[in-house]
Amino acid sequence: MLRQPKSRSFAARTYHRHHPWRLSRTGLYVPHAYPEAMAQSPSWWDDFGFVYAKRRVMVWWRHPRLVYLDTLEDKAREACSVFRPENLGPLFDQRKPLRVRVGKGARRKIKGYRIASFTPEWEAYFTEVDQRRRQLADTDLGIAIPPSFSYEWLSWAQGVSLVLPFEVRCEADLLDLSRIVRGLLRGDRTPLQQPPYTFAQWSADGGSALLRQSLSGQSHLCAGY
Repeated sequence: MLRQPKSRSFAARTYHRHHPWRLSRTGLYVPHAYPEAMAQSPSWWDDFGFVYAKRRVMVWWRHPRLVYLDTLEDKAREACSVFRPENLGPLFDQRKPLRVRVGKGARRKIKGYRIASFTPEWEAYFTEVDQRRRQLADTDLGIAIPPSFSYEWLSWAQGVSLVLPFEVRCEADLLDLSRIVRGLLRGDRTPLQQPPYTFAQWSADGGSALLRQSLSGQSHLCAGY
């Protein structure tokens, strides 16, 4: 008799049993830091984990404002597609080798390359995308981002993808968000009944200021691993 394949939830529980997770004092897996300097900044995304029903749950959360921003980016690139160079390469004019000394002699080896600059064609394309992106950030395009929740079974965990308006500025906030996820896993869909994120919320959050923040590389609250 052929054995039936084990369920994916069973596989996730088995993995966790043999590979204990290093959790914080709050019972969370927290891969990011939360610097005080960004404590008042709007949060955009985070990922974290916890143990639920003897298995790992890994959560990939995005604020609707990030999905809104990504939608603006897609629309800007679509509108500027005519400016995109047909030849995908070279993206850069040239690259300069970075050499390091090997041993005590004069011999050197290439460690990597330093990018000199974009080609004029790509520079013009990126300029057009940036201008169109700024225009769209101040325009009501009818974009509506509703809350969403989905999950998938992985060999090592249950992976949760969540889009929900929430501010995560410290681990305590993360703990509150984990409680919402636990409720969703139990079947409570109340958090998903919130209205969609639209241009009105985008403008109230800062609109163009949010866009400038994202372009400056300061959009993500999480500092790193």
